[in-house]
Amino acid sequence: MFCLLHMLFTAICQPYRAIGNDYFALCCNFSLTVVFFFSIFLKYDDLTAAVSGVMTDSLKTRFAMEADVLSLGLMAVVISSIVLVFVLTAQQVYAAANEPTFRVVATKAQPEISLNKGQKWHLFLSHIWGTGQDQCANIKRQLPAYVPGDSVSHDVDDLQDIGELETYVEKTATVMIFVSKGYFKSINCLREADCTVAKDKHIALMHTPSRAAPRSRSSRSTSARSTCSGRSSCALMESRRGR
Repeated sequence: MFCLLHMLFTAICQPYRAIGNDYFALCCNFSLTVVFFFSIFLKYDDLTAAVSGVMTDSLKTRFAMEADVLSLGLMAVVISSIVLVFVLTAQQVYAAANEPTFRVVATKAQPEISLNKGQKWHLFLSHIWGTGQDQCANIKRQLPAYVPGDSVSHDVDDLQDIGELETYVEKTATVMIFVSKGYFKSINCLREADCTVAKDKHIALMHTPSRAAPRSRSSRSTSARSTCSGRSSCALMESRRGR
């Protein structure tokens, strides 16, 4: 009963990060359940043999168990489950190998992303919650599929104290500034941008696409630049915008 409950738990919750480990756990639970199941019949055959002296021929025929057949059936089921796990794992490995990822042109291998001493994250997502939270959450969710092993800091998930924004920026290798409506009016966003410039961090700029007419879009861009005029972070953005 315990093996069946544990197998049900593993199948529903999938507690392991790699799906292959979940398959292996299910295989172990299924194999152990089958062993117990066949052991009941083998024990039943032993008990029948122990009292065979007082049983009639018809009862012996009815209750007799073929131990050889049971052993072969047990081995067949266990081996089949192991083969099935290997097939499913190989399929998952093949699918993972063919997923699109960033690779180095010269070596065709995935890039080795390292962190300097004192750094904790590869990328910090600087954004305003009102208009950029969903987009940045999507970036954090999808980026590890393209760059396995990277660590992304998303303040909604990782930030514990709003007063430590600068600390999070300092512990990050690259800062992605997601410019959306209201970004330059947010004091906390400008804190992140100013710290990024002050600490000379690698910067990646991203903005939200607009469906508005070119004239309206240009006016909003001018308004955004005027909002942060005089700040070092905005001066850097202007210089990069012109590149």
